[in-house]
Amino acid sequence: MINPWETEEGKKIWNTQASFFNYIRGGIRKGLWMRHPLKMQFLKDKRIRAPLGRKTVSNPEGLIWGCKCEICKEVFKLDMVQVDHQSGNHKLRNVDDLKDFITNITFATFKDLQILCHPCHKIKSHSESRGITFAQAGIEKEAIKIIKAKEDKSFLESKGVVPASNAKGRRQQIIDTLSKEVR
Repeated sequence: MINPWETEEGKKIWNTQASFFNYIRGGIRKGLWMRHPLKMQFLKDKRIRAPLGRKTVSNPEGLIWGCKCEICKEVFKLDMVQVDHQSGNHKLRNVDDLKDFITNITFATFKDLQILCHPCHKIKSHSESRGITFAQAGIEKEAIKIIKAKEDKSFLESKGVVPASNAKGRRQQIIDTLSKEVR
């Protein structure tokens, strides 16, 4: 069997093995996980009526369906939460990983799942992929956000720090500054 990313036509689509398996991972998540009956039932069981919607004559309290994030404990609209595997970050880097990846995604039980808001889910995923604590991942995600907004130099100057001459150095300075603020 020839690898799809190594064929003439495949090279035009997936220039690396990693890009091919990113495609497969996304397809499994979107195809199997997004509509998984157990996931949908878990979300239905966890939802609550919350005053997060528009107040109208027919709905004077603005009650809509929402869920409470298991990490930050805040209540969010349903479209702002995700059903998460508590022990996630299952690797899919080659054909040998396929069976375990599909099994871990699809053979979940309610005790394996939790509701997370989008920000907490992104931080948790970053934490798992980098092998760092949730708090450290939150700081790194905030540093990334500051850098992407091109506010790194002004952020550092506002904290009395002379910005490093390169982006990598400024990122580390932001992480160090945010870490000191958390302590």
